[in-house]
Amino acid sequence: MKIHKFSRKCVKALLLLTVVVIGSLAPLGSLVHSTTQTVVAADTTDTSFLIVHYHAKENKNWDVWAWADGNDGQAYQFTGTDAFGQYVVIPFKGQVEKAGVIIRNDTWVKDGDKDREIPIKHGRGEVWINGGSEENLFTAPTGQEATFTNAKVNVHYFNKQGYSDAKVQATTPSATTAEFTGTDDFGKVANLDLTNQEAFTDVKFTVTPNGQTYSVHPIPGATATDVWIAAGDKEVYYNPYFTAVFRSIKVASIDTMTSVTVNLTSAATLAAIKSTTDLENVAIDKITTTDAKNSVKQFVIHVKHPLDLSRSLTLRTLDLTKKVTIGAAIRTAAFDKEYAYGGQLGALYQKAATTFKVWAPTATQVKLVTYKTNDAKAPVAKTLQMKKEVKGVWSIKLTGNQAGLAYTYQLAFTDGKVNTSVDPYAKAATLNGDRSVVEDVAKITPKNFKRMEPFTSPVDAVIYEAHVRDFSINSNSGIKDKGKFLGLIQAGTKTPSGQATGIDYLKQLGITHVELLPIFDYASVDESSTAPQYNWGYDPKNYDVPEGSYATNAKDPTNRILELKQTIKGMHDKGLRVIMDVVYNHVSSAADSPFEKTVPGYYFRYNSDGSMANGSGCGNDTASERVMMRKYILDSVKYWATNYHLDGFRFDLMGNIDVETMREVRAELNKIDKSIIVIGEGWDLDTPLPSSEKSTQDNAAKLPGIAFFNDTFRDAVKGSVFDGPAGAFVSGLGNTFDLGKAILGNDKSSNYLAPTQSVNYVEAHDNLTLFDKLSQTNPTDTPAVREQRDTLATSFVLFSQGIPFMQAGQEFLRTKGGNDNSYNAPDSVNAIDWNRITQQKQAVNFVKAGLKLRASEPLFRLTSAAAVAKHMKVTAQQNNVIAYELSDPARGVHYVAVFNGTSKALNYTATNMTGYKAIFSNTDLPSSNTVKSLQMVIYKKTTKPIKAKKTTKYSKGNLLFEILPAVAVLIIGTVIWQIKKH
Repeated sequence: MKIHKFSRKCVKALLLLTVVVIGSLAPLGSLVHSTTQTVVAADTTDTSFLIVHYHAKENKNWDVWAWADGNDGQAYQFTGTDAFGQYVVIPFKGQVEKAGVIIRNDTWVKDGDKDREIPIKHGRGEVWINGGSEENLFTAPTGQEATFTNAKVNVHYFNKQGYSDAKVQATTPSATTAEFTGTDDFGKVANLDLTNQEAFTDVKFTVTPNGQTYSVHPIPGATATDVWIAAGDKEVYYNPYFTAVFRSIKVASIDTMTSVTVNLTSAATLAAIKSTTDLENVAIDKITTTDAKNSVKQFVIHVKHPLDLSRSLTLRTLDLTKKVTIGAAIRTAAFDKEYAYGGQLGALYQKAATTFKVWAPTATQVKLVTYKTNDAKAPVAKTLQMKKEVKGVWSIKLTGNQAGLAYTYQLAFTDGKVNTSVDPYAKAATLNGDRSVVEDVAKITPKNFKRMEPFTSPVDAVIYEAHVRDFSINSNSGIKDKGKFLGLIQAGTKTPSGQATGIDYLKQLGITHVELLPIFDYASVDESSTAPQYNWGYDPKNYDVPEGSYATNAKDPTNRILELKQTIKGMHDKGLRVIMDVVYNHVSSAADSPFEKTVPGYYFRYNSDGSMANGSGCGNDTASERVMMRKYILDSVKYWATNYHLDGFRFDLMGNIDVETMREVRAELNKIDKSIIVIGEGWDLDTPLPSSEKSTQDNAAKLPGIAFFNDTFRDAVKGSVFDGPAGAFVSGLGNTFDLGKAILGNDKSSNYLAPTQSVNYVEAHDNLTLFDKLSQTNPTDTPAVREQRDTLATSFVLFSQGIPFMQAGQEFLRTKGGNDNSYNAPDSVNAIDWNRITQQKQAVNFVKAGLKLRASEPLFRLTSAAAVAKHMKVTAQQNNVIAYELSDPARGVHYVAVFNGTSKALNYTATNMTGYKAIFSNTDLPSSNTVKSLQMVIYKKTTKPIKAKKTTKYSKGNLLFEILPAVAVLIIGTVIWQIKKH
């Protein structure tokens, strides 16, 4: 998969790599520590453990990213060493039977490409991993087992016959006897305290008078290891809930609107289940299982009528009780059919009254909580009961002008949980976005703010990707409002040496569209702090609220709205259009999201085993294919387009979004302005959505009017983004065949409909900058040679068919010091160094001239595959040389473009060069058809325009009508002549 964000930007921006700690968990004490999160206590009686041993091949500050049974993943630091290498003990709450593991570091460099699946048996799993190997070892290599010289084992014992004379007699590592002196809910407890001069790997003991012998592997580094055993059962359990004598209902979930799936911790007979099962007076149709009838651990209760998901329901079976939870039923078509709502949601403001509407069909009760002011910590003013209406919508109307009112929703559910949530449809928020605010958004606007006139074609655009903070934060920017929205539009700014910066520079450069990295409210930056903070912002918190850290006063909910609109208007006034980077494919944290808090389990995508999908690499994937998630995306895009007059949208990880949703996005935007640009990352992500339904490059033909970042183009020009030193065309190692196709704007000929679907780029915020990449692919280059490679690469962006895209500063060889993942790096790494405009003046002038030439000649901006086939021909694509011809005989215009990626000069002879003259190059213009090493040259010749001959086309019909009048005249003339004659 060519996914340059998986387990990188999203995960990092999402969680800041926090670590859960075992903390006060008695047996494990200080095994795992965290530098970022408060200690969390765990329940020792319902904890499953994973022990990861790792032998590093190279030191890259490795840690473990682990997750279990559908929970979000998190990072765990290695805490100890043994004969094999490093290890960490990871506790998981509950009866976990498998876990996922990734060995990685805090910049998401991974050891191994595949996620590792580790089985956990009876509450304990253990794996040994060698660096550089994909293999998972489930037993330690000989001689590399964990060893101990002392160990404590707490033995929890159950015997239905009683405990008379029961003792624990250890044989290994030494003969030790312990009495059962303690009692707990399971049975009796004995404490073994073992010490031995020689190291040992296991503790072996026998329980008398039972006579059963057991072997325990102590947990490395633990203060004590707790195990549970039962008379008549030879197994050792590290979590009592897996024992037959401690049977419980693991889960009872509504998985369809007419069925409940039940999982037991230990088996029972189907007859016993059928005779004891009750669903609180709900009529049961039948009970089925795929297990053996005498050993049932999972069964399904089928009911006669659809279940009310807002009603609390208790299951009783086998003398056990369990609250029934809502499972997969909420993610079925039947649920959408029953509850999907098509009306407006959110705080519907009018001056005389505001109506609050929230969709929460599974809630048993919803309240509106208002606050005395819109200060982030203001006390509660009122708590008001909302009324349940059709389709699971809850509403309440407050009379009077409510502009500025801060509010949240309080929702109760059948499992007893009560959530406090912001409004998913909030348009304004308090500091840090923890409370929603009512605003008259339409009136918070600068004067004369409106849409620009429709744009021409996407291929006429030149997209310039910028981060709000990067753009102005450097002291040499000359910009006053550093790191703010308004800093993007301050005019008259210069470097200390007098070089124009900011918006004036952008206007001079020749770009048409500025694409801003996320400007919605994101989670990773504390808006209340004045300390330097940085994040790209791919961790959505409030989708329809502008980011407060970019406003001059984040405490004022109206300020961020007004200043963003002023910024967009300021861009428009300069003739520049604005594209918004949107991130609907995942959220910052599923558990903390208003989606999950208002309708738990609905808005996210799940795997078949019930775990949360993670194609985004961020711990969650939103389920765009579901009616109300699709509605949310459409409503949000329309809101931004109409209220902020945006000129385009860039969809992050668009491959995670389904085709139908993106088609509807395009259709809705067409109603506003057909020239609104829609581009996205069409990577094929590992999410449980059929491939035919993903908005990937392979499905481009299903998505007319939507363009894709062309990674084939990118990698063919500069080399793989996953391997810094791996080169390509501009480093002298090119795949000229792929690049020869890519410059046609239709390299995936069966999928891309036209060049308007190909976003051509060699640099973006992700991965190494082009300059830093070339520093790794060709480390011995002189500065002059490196600049030639850089401009040669950029020339492909400027003069290939498709939509040109550049990262801010690419034109002056931007560097991030080799940081390939600067999502949270300091300003010293990310800030644009405006002095480089002067330092790399030749490269900047090359881009300016190239953009001017591109804009002046339609042949460089062909809009259809047919036009490319008619006017363009690739004449060389081998031995690291690419060349093409462009011609329009009707206008008498002809071009030849030659790209020489070799270390030698070449004479281009594939075209008769008579009459051609060099007009553009990334270095000095040649006087002949000799193209120097690492040079691109565009030649032009003009001929006399070929005028199309005027011809009349006849069909059978119009031929008849052209002849008839003449025939008629002839006949009439003949008749008159005959009359006169006689």
